[in-house]
Amino acid sequence: MQGSDCIFEAVEQQDLDTVQILLYQFSAEELDLNTPNSQGLTPLDIAVMTNNTPIAKLLLKAGGKESPHFVSAESRDAHLSALVEEAERRAADLAAQAQRDGLSLEACHKDKQLRTWEWRSKLYKRMRTGFQHARTPEAPTMVRLSVSSSTTLTVTFQEPQCLNSTVVTKYRVEWSCLKDFSLLAGEMVLDNLQSLKCTISSLSTVTTASSSFLSH
Repeated sequence: MQGSDCIFEAVEQQDLDTVQILLYQFSAEELDLNTPNSQGLTPLDIAVMTNNTPIAKLLLKAGGKESPHFVSAESRDAHLSALVEEAERRAADLAAQAQRDGLSLEACHKDKQLRTWEWRSKLYKRMRTGFQHARTPEAPTMVRLSVSSSTTLTVTFQEPQCLNSTVVTKYRVEWSCLKDFSLLAGEMVLDNLQSLKCTISSLSTVTTASSSFLSH
C-alpha cells in the first residue's frame, strides 16, 4: 500500500496513532498529503468534516491543506451529496447482485465490496453532516501588529482558545487606511498554519489593521 493510501485509510478510520506514526516517518511530499484522492478529497478534508480535531491539527501542523477543487461552500456540499448518492447506488446494486448469486465465490467477493460501499456511504454521510453543521470558529487570540519597516507590517496571532472551537484551516488578514474598514487596502489568505504570521509589504500609509479568520 502506498503512503498516500495509508494516510487516507488512517484518517478515514480515525486512527490517531497511525496518523502520528506516518507523519513522523514520512514527509508531506512522500505521503502526497495534499494530493486529492479519486473522490476529490484530501486527508485534511476528511478529518475536518468528520470533526476529528486531533487528526486535523496534526495534518495542519504537517502542512496539510484542503482540496483546491471546492471554490465555495455550495460546491463542497453538492460534491458530498454526490458522493453519498454514488455510494448508496453502488451498495444497492451489489446487494441486489448478491441476492441473485446466492453463496457462490463471486457472491462472497461482492459481499466484501458491498460492506465497503456501505461503510463509505456512512462515512460520506457523516462528512456531509459535519460540514452542514459546522460552527463559526472563535476569533484568533494574541493578535499583534508590529512595524517591520517604513513600508512593511507584520501580523502575528495564536489559535482560538476555545477547546471546542471548529478547526480553522486558514486565516484572512485584511488591512485598511480607514478605521471602520469600509474600504480595504488589501487582504491575503494564510493557509500555511505552521507559522501563524504574515508580512504585509509595499505599503505607503496604513493607519489601522486587523485580522479576521476563515473556516469552511
